[in-house]
Amino acid sequence: VVHGKGSLLSRMPGDEWQKFANLRLLYTLLWCHPGKNLLFMGGEFGQYSEWYCKRSLDWHLLEENPLHGQLQHCIAKLNQIYTSSSALWERDFHHEGFRWLDFEDRMNSILSFVRFGSNPQNHMVCLFNFTPQTLYNYKTGIPYDCDYQEVFCSDDEQFGGSGSSQKTTYPCKNQSLGHHSKHIELTVPPLAGLIIKPLFNKQNHKEHPMSATSPMQPPGERVKKALSLFSELHQKYPEKTRQELLNEVEIKFDLTPLECEFLHKHFGDSLN
Repeated sequence: VVHGKGSLLSRMPGDEWQKFANLRLLYTLLWCHPGKNLLFMGGEFGQYSEWYCKRSLDWHLLEENPLHGQLQHCIAKLNQIYTSSSALWERDFHHEGFRWLDFEDRMNSILSFVRFGSNPQNHMVCLFNFTPQTLYNYKTGIPYDCDYQEVFCSDDEQFGGSGSSQKTTYPCKNQSLGHHSKHIELTVPPLAGLIIKPLFNKQNHKEHPMSATSPMQPPGERVKKALSLFSELHQKYPEKTRQELLNEVEIKFDLTPLECEFLHKHFGDSLN
């Protein structure tokens, strides 16, 4: 964004509307992804020229085209959600703070993942559509048996989007999808990022059998296989630390944060 590279907005593909939509999508991905963000001045309202230390920002754009002010409002909303949602930053540098939902939907060019806080029930589902098409009745797996609520959509009309996503609450569907036993269906707007949070209540909240507040329960089949492999590796590679072996089986079986917690708290202790 400096030294001739051009501003982020100027490098986006498509017409004017698509350029702003792509930029809002990029910002949403950056705010949701693990790690810390860097944004050059002027990027928050989408100036066309790159940042230059010897001239002022192009504030006049806010008066000439509403899309610039709407993008600025979008950034303000993202900042608000980020600071108030510890799941988006509490475990930035720990593998248990991130889990893919789907990175193989090539046909629709959609990525989705979950960000977890220290308490796995504190999490956010993040979904991104990298095409200019609206997808209806799109299914995505969910980590908990509960309804979910949309807290942010970069395609919202107040941000200059099309407003395609009108439904803000998504009921839990009692059907498996991929590695998940439940899923939700939603409308995915064009060139948009969605942030969705769980809605726990007494009616639909069921404690996960391996949650931090519940007693130890018999592990699932996938965890049992991980335990078996852990024992084999422990005997085969005695020079490796317990943490190294646990990390290997967690990656091999793509265990959830709760399943990883089960291994560390219960199986790990049994070796002492």
